[in-house]
Amino acid sequence: MARGHQRDRCDRDRPRLEKAAANLEAPDVRLFTDYEELLLQPDIGLVVVASDGTLHGQHVVMALEAGKHVLSEIPMEYAFDECRSITEAVERTGQQ
Repeated sequence: MARGHQRDRCDRDRPRLEKAAANLEAPDVRLFTDYEELLLQPDIGLVVVASDGTLHGQHVVMALEAGKHVLSEIPMEYAFDECRSITEAVERTGQQ
């Protein structure tokens, strides 16, 4: 069975991650505390980026460059240069 319906989670704060996962009705949800490890998973095709403003743009670009489609929370980024980096990553990778 494809894992496309799963809601795997990533958060650097392990207790917060486990609390969020406990609210899901998905017994085989995978939990990650390392964002790069999550991006290495070949069965993950879409990443929802909900990081704080200091990491948001970087996380979006990392996901795009890892070949993932990205749903980015608004605002896309706070700094114009980071917005440009995200736009360039979309153009370079062909991901959306």
